[in-house]
Amino acid sequence: MPARAENDFEGAAADYGKAIELEPANEENYYNRGVVLMSKGDNDAAIADFTRAIELSPRLAVAYNNRANARKAKGRYRRRNFRLHQSAGAETEICRGALQSRPGLAKQR
Repeated sequence: MPARAENDFEGAAADYGKAIELEPANEENYYNRGVVLMSKGDNDAAIADFTRAIELSPRLAVAYNNRANARKAKGRYRRRNFRLHQSAGAETEICRGALQSRPGLAKQR
């Protein structure tokens, strides 16, 4: 691959896209492209790539972390946090209590 200028997000994303074409089952390519996309502010595409990396490798914890960061950057943090409590098997009352203790949070859902 040709050398890329520092912060050449477009070029880096294109290179990872080519790598994905060549190895579509390699979660690292999706993860790395997601990092690049998030760095350039394309959070929707980054979320899609992190999600694909997780589908290919469900134990890739850093992909969950970066997907959460991309969602946070899009203003989805509060909904994600609520869903996290639900998916973790938390009791409904615990979630309700958390929402009641933070009135602004309940209104944004």
